[in-house]
Amino acid sequence: MFTHEHDLLGSFRESCKEVMVGPLVLKSGIDPMDAEARAEKALPPVLEMGGLELSEVLRSPYFFA
Repeated sequence: MFTHEHDLLGSFRESCKEVMVGPLVLKSGIDPMDAEARAEKALPPVLEMGGLELSEVLRSPYFFA
């Protein structure tokens, strides 16, 4: 597996949501489900992954590193 094959932005967004929920529950004393819903609403949506196949670059006559 390569880095570009994983949903890194989705994983990062989920990590941010987890970081946001803890303080909301502890400081505000709100329900964890409500805190998660607030964090979900506060974060922007993850961009849709495209169809780029980086392995195809290896077949390109113009590729160099």
